[in-house]
This record gives sequence, C-alpha cells and structure tokens, in this order.
Amino acid sequence: MMAKVLKYGDTSSIESDFKQAPVGLYYLKCESIEQVTSKNSGDPQYEVIFTPTKDANGKKLKENYGRLWYYAPVDPSASWARRLKELIVAFGLKPKGGNLAVIEGKECMARLREGTDLNGDYRPNIGKLMKIQEPEVEEEDEDEEEGGELDEMSRTELKLYIKENELDVQVKKSMSDDDLRAAIQEMMEDEEEEEDEEEEPEEDEEEDEDEEEDEEDEVSDNYETMSVAELREELKNRELEIKGKRTVLIARLRTDDVEEPV
Repeated sequence: MMAKVLKYGDTSSIESDFKQAPVGLYYLKCESIEQVTSKNSGDPQYEVIFTPTKDANGKKLKENYGRLWYYAPVDPSASWARRLKELIVAFGLKPKGGNLAVIEGKECMARLREGTDLNGDYRPNIGKLMKIQEPEVEEEDEDEEEGGELDEMSRTELKLYIKENELDVQVKKSMSDDDLRAAIQEMMEDEEEEEDEEEEPEEDEEEDEDEEEDEEDEVSDNYETMSVAELREELKNRELEIKGKRTVLIARLRTDDVEEPV
C-alpha cells in the first residue's frame, strides 16, 4: 500500500508572528498593489496591501503589526470612487492619467479604526488615507538641554528642526549628521547667550532707569521687541549680513536706518 501524499503550496509568506495595530494614526508602507476582480460585484478594483511602519510622530514601530488591506474602484465614476481619490491624494499623484504602480514601496499616513476579522476577533480597518504630514516640533523648556534629543534625530528630522526653529544653519551634502547636530547646538548656544545679555541685573535696574527712559525717547524703532529670527529677516530684506548676536543685529539695522531711513 502506497503512503498517502497530501502536498501543499508555499506558506513562507503567510503572516503568523504579529499583533494587530491599535486604533490610531500610523505611517503605512505600500507592499503591493494589484488590479483584481471583486468577488461580490465582479467589477475591477485595486487591492493594496499595507504594512504599518511608524507611529504618528514618525518613529519606527517597536511591534510587528499585521498587514492591512485597502480596496478602491478602478472606475472613477463608481459610487465609492472616493476611496480611489483618497489613495491618489495620499501619495501625491496627479488627479488624471497617473500610474498607481509607482506607490509600491512608498509610504503614506492612515487613520486606523476598529474592526473585526472573520472570526470576530479585533482587526483594524483603514479608515482614511492621508499625505505624510510634517511632525510638529514641540516647544522645549528653557532649561532643557537639546543635545540628547538631537542625538536621536535622523538627518531629515534635523533639517526639519532647523526649519521650524528658523536657525541660521546651512545644510550641505558634505556635512555628516554629527556635523549638523554640532551646528545646531552651536546656534542654540549663541541664541541663549544673546538672551542672557538682554537680561539686566536687578541691582542695576534702578540706576539705569533714567538712562533707559532717555534712550526710549531717542530711539523710535521697535528692534528691541523683535525676535532674533525677525531681526535676521529684516536684515535679509535689506540685503545686509544676517550673522551675529542680537545686539550686533540691532546695531546693524540702526546704522542702516541712519544711512538710509526706512
């Protein structure tokens, strides 16, 4: 009697060691997109398989979350065509005649909502796809050191930090990530020194009160109330040098006012 043989296909791609992502906002990577036929209506549709990669702040997920499926109609006149437009907008494609295949390997953001699988167990659904949005840079406490946070930032996050904080740091291809961190740290220290110089010792306040009143009468500008970023922007508009400490920037503007009043 011959031994019974029951062959099976390749199971290497079947997910097993994963958790379901909790409801929330995530970065999703498009693993694949195919045109398939709907089992219910028989109409052509796009089947997109996503994998959660990062949390809402753009930080890599520590957990291995399961894949997610997203469907959109091929026909733009379909009753549920909103899903197709949502997919196109999330990846920044043109509204007409684009190639959806280019999204493979790329990321977008998505809001996951609660759902269940065929067994009734929890499984999230993709509620809405969105463009990747730049993470908001939280304001740091004045006494908090910046060095530790900068060490954890990627090059992209460092560039965003420079932009959001309006730091006068030029990013060059030849600069390493550590060079960028050092430049940011140096610029932050310079601004802290400038702020310290603005603070007058309490014991001198009474002695300088009359002098300050005289200076207020003489100076008609509002440079003292402007931030360092605003002072540099004003200098830039006048095509003047923007480097230097706060006192230097103000003096440069006042000199320019005397030479060519604004």
